[in-house]
Amino acid sequence: NKNGTLDSMELHRGLAHAGLTEEEIDTILHVAEGNQALTFEDFKRGILPHLRGQADQEEQSKPKSTVPSITQDLMDKYDIDMRQVKYKPAPKIPIRQPPALIADPEQPPPKSSRGRPPQLPPLNLPGGATPRKQKEEEVAEREGVGSTESADKDQEDEAADRLQRLKEKAEGGPARPSKQDLDQGQYKFVVFEGGDESIAEIRLPETATWSEMQVQLKAKTKSAGLYGLRFLDPKDPDKPKMVRNEEEWRACMQCCMSEADRELEVDKVQPTTKVYKLDLKVAKAEKKRIYYQNLYDHPVTWSLDADNPLVSFKDPQLTVPQQEKGAIVLKFKAVPEAKTETIVVRLKEDSTEIVHNVRVQASWS
Repeated sequence: NKNGTLDSMELHRGLAHAGLTEEEIDTILHVAEGNQALTFEDFKRGILPHLRGQADQEEQSKPKSTVPSITQDLMDKYDIDMRQVKYKPAPKIPIRQPPALIADPEQPPPKSSRGRPPQLPPLNLPGGATPRKQKEEEVAEREGVGSTESADKDQEDEAADRLQRLKEKAEGGPARPSKQDLDQGQYKFVVFEGGDESIAEIRLPETATWSEMQVQLKAKTKSAGLYGLRFLDPKDPDKPKMVRNEEEWRACMQCCMSEADRELEVDKVQPTTKVYKLDLKVAKAEKKRIYYQNLYDHPVTWSLDADNPLVSFKDPQLTVPQQEKGAIVLKFKAVPEAKTETIVVRLKEDSTEIVHNVRVQASWS
């Protein structure tokens, strides 16, 4: 109306047009306590809360959308609902570690143990070299150190075949002793020296040391010194093993203990020849270093000499602690033209006069 009031008829029609039921309309009309004329203030105070409550109920009955609306009406309702919302902290998402690198995609990743990073397969470098060996060769080339070759494979094969033949001959022969011929806890070592006839028989207890073996063998062979022994391990018969220190001796004793008759054939041997290859420049005097290892359990002093006048030594003596390597500095005279020569460097032990040989293949270009 012009005076700013609403009569009951107008209000009834408006509420019915808004979709309210008759019961709801009756409730609203009684808000003003029976007054037939409602002011806008009465409407806001009594009717709007009821309409808002009805709208809230309708909104809650609708399925909630996952995409929030940006209309002002829903923003208003969002502010109202915020008072009743209880938030929970989001669950922590576990961080996955990156997978280990795999050298070969067809192979499964290597397993790790005790939290240590898995060991990766070795890199396939040209020529079958390992990263460490390649690095050592680079340093050797830069510092003038010669490259070395391993022991002669043919000699190893020949020694393995001979020891195997001696073992089979002894086991099949009539003179083979039985367990009863040995005292309890004793083990027998039949010693050869390159031939088919033994030069000594040594009987020792399991607890015997390498020093005790040396003492008995020196006494029976009447030799001043002993470099080492060679034997065959039944677990690896293709490659003979060496004895030059206590650690290697324990492995030899274990092989003898594993034999059914407690007997093992061994060879008395001299040091194998080590080979170095050195590249030198024509018309230039040079120094080169080679290395030799002391495999004994005690320090050794060697006196050095060579069979070629083109080579001399920075120091004519070399003392090396046990189980370590010593450097030999070779001094080469200038050579006027390209050539290749084989030079033998001899290392004689001062205490035993055992001679170790190093063969140097020197190439001038």
